[in-house]
Amino acid sequence: MHTTTVPGALARLNDLLFVHRSGRVTHQGEVAVVNYLRSIRTARDSEITPYCVRAWTLARQLRSASLEDEVRDEIQSRVTVAVVAPEPPPLGRLIPLFEVLVTPPRARELTAVEKDFVSETLEEYAETTSTGSTATIIASLRRRVLGVNPEPRLLSGIHTEEVQGHFRWAAASTTPVVRQLRLEDTARVATQRGLPSLASEAAREMQSIDPESLNFERVSHQESIPIDIPESLLEPYTAFLGWQGAMAHFCKDPVAPSGDYDQHLELAIENRSALDDLFPTAIFSADSLPKATFRTQDERDLEKVVLASRVSAEFWGRIQVEALRRIRDHYDAPDLRDLSDFFIEHGAPNARTAQSLAKGFRHFWNNDFESAVAVVMPKIEASARSILRALDVGIYQVQTSRSPGEYPPLYVLIEKLSEHALDRNWAWFLKWLLTGPMGMNLRNEYAHGFIGNLDPTYTALVLRAGVLLATASANNTEFTSAVSLQVEENATKRSEIAYAAEFASLLQQEWEAWAKKLEHR
Repeated sequence: MHTTTVPGALARLNDLLFVHRSGRVTHQGEVAVVNYLRSIRTARDSEITPYCVRAWTLARQLRSASLEDEVRDEIQSRVTVAVVAPEPPPLGRLIPLFEVLVTPPRARELTAVEKDFVSETLEEYAETTSTGSTATIIASLRRRVLGVNPEPRLLSGIHTEEVQGHFRWAAASTTPVVRQLRLEDTARVATQRGLPSLASEAAREMQSIDPESLNFERVSHQESIPIDIPESLLEPYTAFLGWQGAMAHFCKDPVAPSGDYDQHLELAIENRSALDDLFPTAIFSADSLPKATFRTQDERDLEKVVLASRVSAEFWGRIQVEALRRIRDHYDAPDLRDLSDFFIEHGAPNARTAQSLAKGFRHFWNNDFESAVAVVMPKIEASARSILRALDVGIYQVQTSRSPGEYPPLYVLIEKLSEHALDRNWAWFLKWLLTGPMGMNLRNEYAHGFIGNLDPTYTALVLRAGVLLATASANNTEFTSAVSLQVEENATKRSEIAYAAEFASLLQQEWEAWAKKLEHR
C-alpha cells in the first residue's frame, strides 16, 4: 500500500472519497479542505484560485463554520497580495475569489470589516481595470454587497462605473466594426441601468464611425430558373379580355409571397449548426448601425426563416412586377377612376382607400416607385385597424396620465389580425415585409427617411400587402379577397383545384360579359 504526504495529492484523493461517499465522509472532506489550503503555498499561480474555491465549497457542504472562516481568511489574504502586486494576476482569476468574499457564510452575515474590504477592492477594479463583460460582473458583485435596499447614490455610482468599463472596452477595439459592436453593448447596458446620457454618448460615438471604414462586403449567389416556371405563372395575366380580370387575378393570388412559415421553420431546425453558436448574425440598418443580433437558438432559427422568406418573397415579387407590367402593356393601364371603382367593387372600405390604391398602381406603372409606396403604405395600417374594428376587437389604447389615447403600432395590429382572422403565412408576410427588426421593416425604414426610391420588386410587394388588407376591410364582411381570412379557427386553405376553378370562372365571366356587349351592338 502506497501513501503520500503531498498536500495537493492528499486534497484530491480525499475530495474524491468525499464525493463518492466512501468511508469516513466528514473526515475525508475536512482533510481535503485542510490540504487544499496547505497546497496553496506551493501551488502554481493558475492553481490557487481553483484550490481556494474548492476548499470553500467543501467547507460549506460540511457546514463547518470554522473551516469556512479559515478558507475565507486565506482568500482575503490572497486578494490583498494580488491587489498590491506589481503585476497583478488576470482579473479572471480573481473574480471567483470575489464571488466567495461577497457570499455570506452559512452561520452568519458579513461583518462590516468584510463588507468594507470587498467593496473597496471591487471599487478599485471597477474604476481602473474592468472592461466589457468583466465590468458587468464586477458591478453585479458590488450590488450584492449593497444588499436589497441600497443607497441610490451608491447604486448609481456602480451603474456609471459599469458603463464606463464598457466604454474602455470599446476604446480598446482594434477595428471600427468591433468598436461599433462594443459601443452597441455599451448603449444597451446604459439604457438598462437608467443612464440615458451615457446611452446617448455611446450612440453618438457609434454614429461618428465612418460607414466606409467598416469594410462591409456584399456576398451574393445566383441560380437560374427554367423559363417555363415564371411563364406558367405569368401567362394567365394576358388571358382575359380586359384588365379587370387580370387585376382580379393579381388580387386573388392565394400564395403568400414569403412562403410557408412552418416549412421554413422546420427546415431551419433541421439545419442547425454548431457554427451558429460561434458566429451569431448581426443586422445593420441602412446607415450601417447595428439593429439586432441573433443570439438564442430561437433567434437563430428565426434568422433562417427570415432569409428563406426573403428568397421566396423576392422571387414572387419579381413575378408580380412582370405581371403588372404585362397588364399595362397588354391592356393599357386603366385610368384612376376606373381603377378606384374596381377596388371598391372588390371590397375597399371607402373611396379614399380605393383611390390611394389606384394611385399606387398608377405610380408603379409610371415607374415612380417612391410615390407608389408613399400613398399605399399608410392605407395598410388603416385597413388593418378597419378589419379589427369590423371583427369587434378592442384595440384602442385609452388615454393615461403619461400618454394620449391612440391606436397601437402596426406590429401589434398584425399580431391581433393573426389571432382573430388572418392566415398564418399572410400574417408572417406582413410582419416580415413591414415591421422589424427581423424582417425588412419597410414601414419604419420609409417613415424615418432611410429608404428613398424602392426597387420595383419591393414596391410590388407593398402593393400586394395594400391590396391584401384593403380588399378585406370592413365593407367586405365575407372576406372574399386574396387573403385567407380564417374567421373559423380551423378553416383550410384553398386547394389548387379550387383555385383553378376560380380562375376558370373568371374567364367565363369575361367571355359572357364580352358576348353581351357584342349582342348589344
